[in-house]
Amino acid sequence: MTRRPAVLIVDDVPSEVVVLGEVLARQCEVLFATRGTEALDLARRTQPDLVILDVVMPGMDGFEVCRRIKADPRLAPIPVIFLTVQSGEGDECAGLGLGAVDYLAKSTPPALIEARVRNHLRLKALFEQQSALVAELRAALGARARSRHPSLCAWCHRVDTGGKGWELAPIQPQSAFTVCPDCLRELLA
Repeated sequence: MTRRPAVLIVDDVPSEVVVLGEVLARQCEVLFATRGTEALDLARRTQPDLVILDVVMPGMDGFEVCRRIKADPRLAPIPVIFLTVQSGEGDECAGLGLGAVDYLAKSTPPALIEARVRNHLRLKALFEQQSALVAELRAALGARARSRHPSLCAWCHRVDTGGKGWELAPIQPQSAFTVCPDCLRELLA
């Protein structure tokens, strides 16, 4: 069974949290906080998949909460969406400049908020999949580099000459297939 994504809603107005929570409960687990410090503590404990954050809050405002989320290496990958009454161009630029993935006005229709959340959750899941595949590929490449058989790039068909670079050479039956650094950079670009 697949885990439902968790979304942390942060707003100092409880009725706003309830309304948005009802909209999002169909697609995810909903967590909430009404203060910035509470949101940071909850985010550290639960590692939500996405944070929806109001800008205007007493004490620590949403911009500072976002700044602290993005400064914490464990929380930085979590996408942040600002949902606020402050919808001026300068505010939006400031929020996106802090690392938020989206900036919406509180007047945005619920169906559109739900679609944006779904899209950002999907993008986060794809990024996590890609990161896992890259780590797996790097581990496999490291294991092959340590093997005694010559490594052959599966894309460009060059052979690792053992520290002297990669050269075109005939395929040998005992070759270990890998991806050379040039092809890997091109694949990940």
